[in-house]
Amino acid sequence: MKRELAVFTFFLALSILFTWPLVLHLDTAAADRGDPLLTAWIIDWVCHALTHSPFDLYSGPIFHPGHYPIAYSENLIGIAIVMLPFHLAGLSALTVQNLAILIGYAFSAFGAYVLARLITRWTTDAAKGKRSVFANAARSSITCTPKPASCAALAR
Repeated sequence: MKRELAVFTFFLALSILFTWPLVLHLDTAAADRGDPLLTAWIIDWVCHALTHSPFDLYSGPIFHPGHYPIAYSENLIGIAIVMLPFHLAGLSALTVQNLAILIGYAFSAFGAYVLARLITRWTTDAAKGKRSVFANAARSSITCTPKPASCAALAR
């Protein structure tokens, strides 16, 4: 158990390193004004709906007069469930989404580690699983210069 916790902590540190300086600007950093703001809003809406009216989960206040607009795009329910404690702690939608990115990279690398360890039975070979996950992080636009986001930007 201690080894797995240490490995996950290592992968979390790597996700912070590969997305630097995102961790310094969790509440204002967005790669662009498109998908990051949309996913931040979707995660925020799903967290809100899960805690206030779970039967109206797909009836988000967007694309009026369409019915069940959350079904038109990715619903991110699985991510929202993991991020629900951060939402309940009062963090902003963009902060929760940026934390989801960091935790997502760490869990992806940890999953690769566990799979490789089950297959090879060697911890050193399993640690090489980080290559596939963090190679994508190094090429992605997550490491961009943080841009301020506001409610007006979310509404666009």
